[in-house]
Amino acid sequence: MEKDRLLEALKREKFIFDPESEKDVRALRQDVRRIAGEMDDDQSPPPMYWSGVPLPERHAEIADTPCSMIVSVGGSKTFFCLLRLEKGELCGYDWINGNEIRDADRIARLQSESEIKTPGFCDEIQTGRQMVRSIVSRIDGKIGSLDKIAGFCDQVVLSWGFPHRVVRTGPRVKDGLAGIVTEMTKDQRPFIQDLKGRDIGEIFKGQFGRVAGWEPSVAVVNDSVAAIHYFFQPGWRKTFDRAGLFVNGTGANFAMAEPFAAEADEVAGDKATLRPLRRLDRERALIPEEKTMDYFVNYEAGSTRLSATRTRFDLAEDYPFERNALAGGNAFPQMFESIIRALLSDSLYSRLLEATSAAQGRIIDRIDAERIGWLCAAEGKDGVSGLFGDIGMTAEEAECLVAAAQAVAGRSAMHAAMILCAATVRNGFGFGRDRMPDFVGMEGSIWKVRGYSGLVKSWWDRLVGGEKLSVRFGHAPGYNASLYGPVFFAALQLRD
Repeated sequence: MEKDRLLEALKREKFIFDPESEKDVRALRQDVRRIAGEMDDDQSPPPMYWSGVPLPERHAEIADTPCSMIVSVGGSKTFFCLLRLEKGELCGYDWINGNEIRDADRIARLQSESEIKTPGFCDEIQTGRQMVRSIVSRIDGKIGSLDKIAGFCDQVVLSWGFPHRVVRTGPRVKDGLAGIVTEMTKDQRPFIQDLKGRDIGEIFKGQFGRVAGWEPSVAVVNDSVAAIHYFFQPGWRKTFDRAGLFVNGTGANFAMAEPFAAEADEVAGDKATLRPLRRLDRERALIPEEKTMDYFVNYEAGSTRLSATRTRFDLAEDYPFERNALAGGNAFPQMFESIIRALLSDSLYSRLLEATSAAQGRIIDRIDAERIGWLCAAEGKDGVSGLFGDIGMTAEEAECLVAAAQAVAGRSAMHAAMILCAATVRNGFGFGRDRMPDFVGMEGSIWKVRGYSGLVKSWWDRLVGGEKLSVRFGHAPGYNASLYGPVFFAALQLRD
């Protein structure tokens, strides 16, 4: 099949949409309005979780911080790091050599060396508490005993990647956040039986005590909400107005601060922080006796329903956007395989698998998102052969493989833009204010695909229509705000 015929087939499948087609853009804009309405509906996906974490003051200073253990738990992987800030500089504790380091690359390597696969349901681990105990035991083992750090580290920032309801148990974020588990997903789904309704921070604290005799304070925060704090370093207010963080790697998520309503005397007395407030939206305006407080909200954007863009290749029913369209954990591999097998040939995809398995020295059953991202930038038959080796493909087949990879990335970017545009419809995010742009933080491996952020911005511009966007994109080193954000969260939110 020629490249042009493949692209025409993908258009018929509603896999790719044409930004120059008024019909296509109308259908997508209608879908964006549907998504925005569902964001305002507490009974519809995506869930919009109040974090209990307020937006830092516009001129908040970053204080020097004591050492915090950052523990980030996601559905695929868990990592930990020992970090603090001194005069705005990131300092990490090297538990292997017993000294402090300030080199960002070495800190990132430490994070990589600490990384483990998040325990899933298996013969050895059948409950949520066993999962937590396994994580704590692995941390204790890697450090060589938590006794080594107990003298200078007594605080854990638990960046929890599963859905949870936040309860404020005190007037401050420090020692005043409880993360009540509401759902577990992926390989950890069975653990909901004993974790649902429980404070995950207290469970971790208890396991630290049982495993290592260490009882730190534990602050539970959604992983996206923790990560976004990287971008609220001193001077942010002079650079942008509002910020959102779009996570798109193994999974997909979005977080930003939104206004909530409280009675004026509650705001003055700080009582309102003890419970979720009334979220303001297009249907819920502020009344005279109320004032607003800005709190971070975690949009479980990956659970957004597919409608106008749904195809026969979309199989996963849970987290439809994330698993079918957006993220690298499932969507990229599934979509790429579906296109090749259904529209090109089974044998071509089988040859790709055989070549990749041989190169990696192990049998693989799918081409992964990273390789699909590289393929997007490949040029000609030689470029494709450089990724997969000589598999006897024709120049035409190579051209189609690149087109298929670009279609997968383009579809993902379009869906990311739909989420951002739905936020625009709801609260004007993306237009900026007072001559300052808004800001989108990029987190995760999919943003590294060449041209991806430009595609997102282009689709967002096209879907908004009318008023021009005023927004810029940026990222932490390595697109990894999940490493850096929690220590800035500690500096801004967990101060005495």
